[in-house]
Amino acid sequence: MAASSAKTFQQRIHDLYEGESLRAHRFRYGLLLFDLVTIIFLILSSFLHSQGVEVADAVIGTILVLDFMARLWIARDRFKMLASPFGLVDVVVLEAQGPAHGGVQPVAGHRIGDGSHVDLLRFTAWLIEERHRPRPVDGADPYEKLKDRARERNAAIALAGRDIGELPAVVNAERKTKAANSFRYFCEAYFKQASQK
Repeated sequence: MAASSAKTFQQRIHDLYEGESLRAHRFRYGLLLFDLVTIIFLILSSFLHSQGVEVADAVIGTILVLDFMARLWIARDRFKMLASPFGLVDVVVLEAQGPAHGGVQPVAGHRIGDGSHVDLLRFTAWLIEERHRPRPVDGADPYEKLKDRARERNAAIALAGRDIGELPAVVNAERKTKAANSFRYFCEAYFKQASQK
């Protein structure tokens, strides 16, 4: 029951973000208006410092986090969404809004903000660098391929070392059967020197 209600709630969120109904269009226009207000607020808040600005910043940050989590929840491929340029921008904006961090953390070695400002030029440079970074051929890691080849070679060497050749034919089947049933007979029949002492 709870799973089905959560599913219908997820479907309703999906319909708001990606549906074609009038309600969905109004919702997305509201998000667009909120984004414009947020941009204007971010520009103005760099000049204004007051308790009200901090409260508004926290409210906007909370709404941005909820929006991001909702989009992540309904995404078909969450990793692809996070790795997209828009997903990376979302992460940077959320990090900049995060009061617990005291500012934007370094992204891939680049400091892209100081807590109240995001250096979009540095962030854009990082995005371009990531976009043009050489990718491994065939989508596989060359080091992983090297490890796989070494593993296969070592397995072949180990198998060759264990191969002792064909077993000889049984000379006396009756003796073999009797020895299998009696350890004493086995020792007397196959280890005559040891059993005579």
